Amino acid sequence: MKIKSILLLFATFFFAASQSKAQSLQQILDAILVEANKAINAKPSLVNLAVKTIEVNSSSKAYFGNGKTREVFKLELPKGTKSWYYRVTVLDINSSYQYQENETFFHLLSNRKNMDIYAPTNKGVDFFILGHSGDVSSFLQTGNSNFRFYQNCSMVGMNSFTGTCELNQENLWIGIRNPNTTSGLKVIVEVVSLGLYE
Repeated sequence: MKIKSILLLFATFFFAASQSKAQSLQQILDAILVEANKAINAKPSLVNLAVKTIEVNSSSKAYFGNGKTREVFKLELPKGTKSWYYRVTVLDINSSYQYQENETFFHLLSNRKNMDIYAPTNKGVDFFILGHSGDVSSFLQTGNSNFRFYQNCSMVGMNSFTGTCELNQENLWIGIRNPNTTSGLKVIVEVVSLGLYE
């Protein structure tokens, strides 16, 4: 009964925080409830997987200088993960902004707080989920568009945003690409998983 109460609170929070994702989040939480009823030693909880600050240069700086328009990092999903959530914050390249401890994605999800997304620039980034090391290698080559990615979890030309993904496999990378020709960008990527963990 306690697990059902916790999940009901999570479901209420996710619906209020992000109505555009409410249906898919509700489906995930319903699936978690089914698994929770089966679990003996596991309980539904959140894990803070990653907080990365990435700099991606404009294509002109990458072409004429030694900058990079793309960056990747590998996700390590813990055993028992059912889904994971991300918040991507796009900043100007010279920004020194960092979220306060009580504004982090993990803190907001853990404490069922309203989900504000800081968006100080009108520039966007391309966000890709990659599943093979060869595609990571191709992705990192500036100008190369010959790489595979998971379309259901990827976004193109987006300014600060949140999302959810149900991919759960050993090889997963997040790739960030700056499509801007003249503006370098700094990107904060936060990832939190939800699952049944022992």
